[in-house]
Amino acid sequence: MPIQKVDYKIAHQLYEQGQSPSEIAKVFNVKCFTIQQGLRRHGYVVQPKYGLIKIPSAIDWAYLAGLFDAEGSVNISHTFIKRKQSHCFALTLSITNSNEPIMNWLVEIIGGHYYQIQKSVRPIFSWNISSVQAKQVLEHMSKYLRIKKQAADIGIEFQNRKKQCRKLSSQEIEGRFLLREKLRSTRIPVEKLDIKTLQNREIQNLPTQLSQDILAYTAGLFDGDGSINISYYVTKRNSRSFTLSLYIATISPNLIKWLIKTFGIGSIASIQGANSQVYHWQLSAVQAKDFLILILPYLKIKNEEAQIGIEFQSRKHQCQHLSDEELTVRFELKNRLQNLRNWQIQ
Repeated sequence: MPIQKVDYKIAHQLYEQGQSPSEIAKVFNVKCFTIQQGLRRHGYVVQPKYGLIKIPSAIDWAYLAGLFDAEGSVNISHTFIKRKQSHCFALTLSITNSNEPIMNWLVEIIGGHYYQIQKSVRPIFSWNISSVQAKQVLEHMSKYLRIKKQAADIGIEFQNRKKQCRKLSSQEIEGRFLLREKLRSTRIPVEKLDIKTLQNREIQNLPTQLSQDILAYTAGLFDGDGSINISYYVTKRNSRSFTLSLYIATISPNLIKWLIKTFGIGSIASIQGANSQVYHWQLSAVQAKDFLILILPYLKIKNEEAQIGIEFQSRKHQCQHLSDEELTVRFELKNRLQNLRNWQIQ
């Protein structure tokens, strides 16, 4: 479908009628950011200059914190302008993901903008927000963050300092550089995880009563760093077997401890990454299904994948005998999941 020329009078009427920029963008077959920028360029007020578009609910902030802990970053950029012999610092937040609908959701409920940073078979998008708006986002997310809490606190401190000190003395410049280095140091965890002790712990049952904040946060985390898989193999006795499994990957030992303490289940695997140790919190079979059922209402990216995983494990429980028909159904579910994992299309 070709891109249509946007009539911003009509676009503004739709906005006044209560339609979101994302919904209006679908009418004209353009991106949400195009509508927002176009409305402002034509003199229409879409959002406060220095505020968020709207204040999301506590559940949305908890989900966003999970997604941010998984795929977000806090940055303090520095530019030296030779012509003016001056230093320029800026606070920015970003979330990188291959799912464009989640980018539109972020722009719609918070603001900022996104762009495509990788143009390949599987495009990658980056959402960005800066300055005062970035600080407001960090303040709202802060109480839910578990990995990037320290980075968020540094970002808030930097923006507060920037507001108080308009003139950049040599002392202030040095202070900002120190905050920048302090922020960078939070990216690599110092603590190591004692996997053996955690593996030997007493196994508990998956809790059925958890707060919405915890489930929404975990859903955001899983949407960012989670993975669902249906594996197939033939045993030595020539019997066919399928297994549902999932994991959440992280470099944070504290997050692994939190997942185990909160959900009481799961095994841990350790993989040497390029720059640091990567840990996997893993579930399989019935435990994986029960976990997916808990977070399903809060998922935004991997919702369909989770439904396939739940359907697969439910069928496996009901159909112990692998008839040709059941074998075909399981392969279909496996292939559907694989296609969604490759493209992450909702």
